[in-house]
Amino acid sequence: MIRSVKCSTNFINKQKEISYHSFLKEYKRVVMQFIDILWNIEKIPYLLPKEITSQITNTWLTQRIIQCAGKQASAITRGTREKQKRRIFILKQFQKENKQYKSIRKLQRIIDKTNVSKPNINDIHPDLDARFVKIDNNNTTTFDIWITLSCLGNKLKLYIPINKNRVFNKWEQKGKLKSSIRLYKEKIEFIFDIPESYKENGSILGIDIGINNVYYASDKQHSMQDIHGHTLSSIMEKLSRKKKGSKAFIRAQAHRKNYINWAINQLDLSKVKQVNIENIKYLRYKSKYNRKLSHWTYTDIFDKIGRYCKEQNVSMKTINPIYTSQRCSVCGWTQKKNRKEKVFCCVKCGNTCDADLNASLNLSFDLPEINWADCQKHLNVKGFYWHENVFGSENIVLNVQKAY
Repeated sequence: MIRSVKCSTNFINKQKEISYHSFLKEYKRVVMQFIDILWNIEKIPYLLPKEITSQITNTWLTQRIIQCAGKQASAITRGTREKQKRRIFILKQFQKENKQYKSIRKLQRIIDKTNVSKPNINDIHPDLDARFVKIDNNNTTTFDIWITLSCLGNKLKLYIPINKNRVFNKWEQKGKLKSSIRLYKEKIEFIFDIPESYKENGSILGIDIGINNVYYASDKQHSMQDIHGHTLSSIMEKLSRKKKGSKAFIRAQAHRKNYINWAINQLDLSKVKQVNIENIKYLRYKSKYNRKLSHWTYTDIFDKIGRYCKEQNVSMKTINPIYTSQRCSVCGWTQKKNRKEKVFCCVKCGNTCDADLNASLNLSFDLPEINWADCQKHLNVKGFYWHENVFGSENIVLNVQKAY
């Protein structure tokens, strides 16, 4: 497991700061030159040969750092082209297999519409390894770390003092600090290699995500308001009032991300060995949403929960969410009428609880999977029993009165 943390370069003096920013500017210029050269090459190599690197002549950087810049430019250029190459490959596979003409025509339309343009990246951050970086973590000065940058060119050698922060100390206790770093204008990013291990003892926790609550767990844990009274819903409302691309919109986006991270960090997984979470994909595909709901980034929630589970040594399993919000967690009766917005009330046994809590409880159970063909029959209109322990060979009992 790889984790990173950024530490400030505020302690660097003025003279070093000028040299440091000068190197970043020159490195960015060289990377952009490489991108201009590589864009006209059909098959871009991972490591650039001398015939390409020798074309960069008007720079004071060393040949070693030029090779490093070329490797980064190669990764950027190949990544820009990769998605379109995959589409073309799939199209050729469809044509070979004589797939339906509709599928071929649709994919061809996407390929024709997509304009793969040369990347023009404003912020290029040098990734430097042990050839250029020496990290002194044990020194007698007032600073926690001294970073030595060498082999940069123009006889430039930089000594940068860094003080550790809370996140740095957390990852340092759990893993090993790698020798490579990433340089930013005002920060330096350190990388840690954390060993992965998962708990063998504990309970299974189901988590249902939503708009009003970032999460609602089967043990009744749920996201709360922050100290300023904000929830995910109120932040989404704030985002819907901002003009896209404005400074206020960008600040509100950062607020949403910070709130999601803060809310999930409150989740207690000390007695949990596995988290079951609904597997949601393409939620907005061919659907119309109002402006507020368009700012619900459920992928950010999933990503954060996944990272948090790894940090807590808890395994995560994705569950098909079909009917989990309509099934009664007590008797197993599944019907569309059971749920009415935030309230769940079973029409069979009368169980009443919060709808998100009921869904998270269903996710925590080892329920038999319902296949796609049965879902297409809309069984939840009339209702059916969907149990953890299946009687006989059928997972779904259509005639409830005869079966029970």
